Amino acid sequence: MKLKPKIQIGLLTLFAIITLLAIVGGRSMQNNASNSKDALMQNRRNMILTNKITSSLSNLVLVVSQDSAQVVSAMAQMRTSMSEIKRSLKQQIKTIEDDSIAQVLSQDIDALNFEIISSNVKNIYDARTDLMSRIADIEYIVKAMMAVQAQGMSNKVREVNEVYTTVTIVIIITSFLLFVLAAVALFYIPEYIADPIMKISNSLEQIMDKNYNSRVYIDRQDEIGDLADSFNKMAEKLEEYEGMNVQNLLLEKHRLENIINRVKEAIIGLDSEHKVLFVNQAFLDLVKIPSSNIVGKSVDKLSQRYSRLKKLFDNLKNKNQATPGFQSIQFEEKDKSYYYERELIEVSLGIGNVITHNGYILLFKNITEFREHDLAKTNFMATLSHELKTPISAIDMSLSLLKDKRIGSLNEDQTSLTSTIKQNITRLLTLINEIMEVSKIETGNIIMVESKASPSDIVDQALSATGTFIDQKEIELEKVIVGDLPLINVDVQKTSGVLINFISNAVRYTPVKGIIRVEVSKHGNDIEFRVSDNGKGIIDEDLKNIFKRFKRAKNDITKGTGLGLAISKEFIEKQGGRIWANSKLAKGCTFGFALPLHKKA
Repeated sequence: MKLKPKIQIGLLTLFAIITLLAIVGGRSMQNNASNSKDALMQNRRNMILTNKITSSLSNLVLVVSQDSAQVVSAMAQMRTSMSEIKRSLKQQIKTIEDDSIAQVLSQDIDALNFEIISSNVKNIYDARTDLMSRIADIEYIVKAMMAVQAQGMSNKVREVNEVYTTVTIVIIITSFLLFVLAAVALFYIPEYIADPIMKISNSLEQIMDKNYNSRVYIDRQDEIGDLADSFNKMAEKLEEYEGMNVQNLLLEKHRLENIINRVKEAIIGLDSEHKVLFVNQAFLDLVKIPSSNIVGKSVDKLSQRYSRLKKLFDNLKNKNQATPGFQSIQFEEKDKSYYYERELIEVSLGIGNVITHNGYILLFKNITEFREHDLAKTNFMATLSHELKTPISAIDMSLSLLKDKRIGSLNEDQTSLTSTIKQNITRLLTLINEIMEVSKIETGNIIMVESKASPSDIVDQALSATGTFIDQKEIELEKVIVGDLPLINVDVQKTSGVLINFISNAVRYTPVKGIIRVEVSKHGNDIEFRVSDNGKGIIDEDLKNIFKRFKRAKNDITKGTGLGLAISKEFIEKQGGRIWANSKLAKGCTFGFALPLHKKA
């Protein structure tokens, strides 16, 4: 039988027992109460009739005690009292349940013929003895009747007590049976229902822990037995699928490990908490550390333990911040320098519209060969620039002498030609100077000459150098110095050069009669310089690469090498500062840099 019908039958049986007990007990109590009420009412009526008989007997005694002068009146009173006594006795006989006793008493009452006495006696005193005998008979009848009534009342009380005793015994026995049933249910039902559920729950926990060998054995033909069978079938299927999935996953894992190990670049995988998940052989060859000492460890602990790993993981948490300047990760090994470029790839998985971050992959590309070629190129360019600068300077000097009227006057065409030559020479010298600055940066030969200077003086120096260009385009200049700014320790020439570059670019891209705003203010421990214009702005794609070498905005028709901002970035970061650019299309750009008041040692 199923569990549900069992529970229903049990509850219905319990309900039927309780209902039957309530009905029987209620009916018995109701009958007893009704019988008790009837007995009390009958007893009350008997008492009333007895009082009437007593009163009538008192009248008879009074009649007997009267004198002869009142004989007529006394006889009338005697007949009235006798009639009242007979009527009362007849009524009391009706309450006697025993018919034989009632019949005897009725005959005794009928024998009380007071009319004969009253008609034959002239003087009441002549019949005193007969009257007293009749009064004694009446008293006997009354006593007999009261004894019979008392016995009936006693029988009624005994019957009520017997019924109450029987009902009480039945209730006690039934209550005891119900208590035994409840006690049995208390111990049996939990074991019958809860224990199998606990077994299934424990097996479910094992399934959640990927222990698909767990089974539940319950030999029952009800819903719980069906549930256990369904659970075992599910566990078998899960075990089957797990075997298939594990095999496939192992194959995929080995395939990925082979692919990763065949990659020449050093690769390391991190989870979202920066713990190492895997490394390839190229990475192990790079760091010279066993895999067991790396996998499963956090980046912070590895950086503290191994200096080589500290270089690789340096500044990892600030993944959105680019590496300052054009530096790469450098290792010295066997009197030779090796260079690596780090690339951080964020791994995210999307389910619907929800994207979850799962970790990172770090790639370390060996750029030693490219670095050596780059350094050779840089040295070549530096040498070439230096060699070109001397003859170009000589040409510039000769051109200046040619324009001197003391040597001779030039016609209009010659003057125009010399102006063109001068512009080209200036462009060549600017390009050569920028290439030489980049060469110094890459070779590490850049020298910073720092001194105390006022931020306002740096701005004035930059505006003085660019004043002519500003006036030529009739640009409105707004100079804002916020508050009384303290002195800062900077390389004045290079810092003002950065500001000149910002202002020159702003003038170049600002329309005629536009507005340029140069602002200096203190923010926390930094002095910030900002140059804003109301030009056409820069798109986000170009803004990301604006500080890289030889990078220029698309569709930029102005002349330039794309090195000025890259050099500016290097100058500012060499002084411990930071540089940025913000722009909105058709609303202009803001270029800025911040220099610390107190530099870190």
